[in-house]
Amino acid sequence: MPKALTGAPSLLNVDTLASLKTALGEASLGQLVMLYQQQVSNYSAQLAACLAVKPFTPEHEQQVMRLAHQLRGESVSMGAEQLAELAKQLETLANTERATFSQLDEMFSTIRLTAAHTHSALERWCRDHLSG
Repeated sequence: MPKALTGAPSLLNVDTLASLKTALGEASLGQLVMLYQQQVSNYSAQLAACLAVKPFTPEHEQQVMRLAHQLRGESVSMGAEQLAELAKQLETLANTERATFSQLDEMFSTIRLTAAHTHSALERWCRDHLSG
C-alpha cells in the first residue's frame, strides 16, 4: 500500500470549497465541480492508456509526469487534497529513474480509488452546500 494513505491529508478541504463558493457563487461552483470531475476522468483515462503501453518508455514516463502534474494542480484548486498528494507522489515517482512499472501502476490504482472517493465526497458536499 503506498505510504500516502497513512497520515494522508483530508479527502476534501471544505475551507477551499467554501472560499470557491463565496468567490464564484453557487452556480459557477457547481459547473466547476462538474468540469473538475470530467477532467479527473480524462486524466485517469489518459494515464491508464499510457500505463497500458508496452514497452513502457521514457516518453511514457514523461507523459505520466505531465498528467500527474496537471491532476495535482487542478485537485489542489478544488480542495481535493488527498488526490493532489497522490498525484504529486505519482509525478515524483515517474521522475525517479529507479521507478518500476509496477510501482507506477500501483500508485495509479490508488489514485483511481481515491478519485472515486473524491467524486462521491464532492457530490455529497454539493448536495449539502449548494442549492439547485
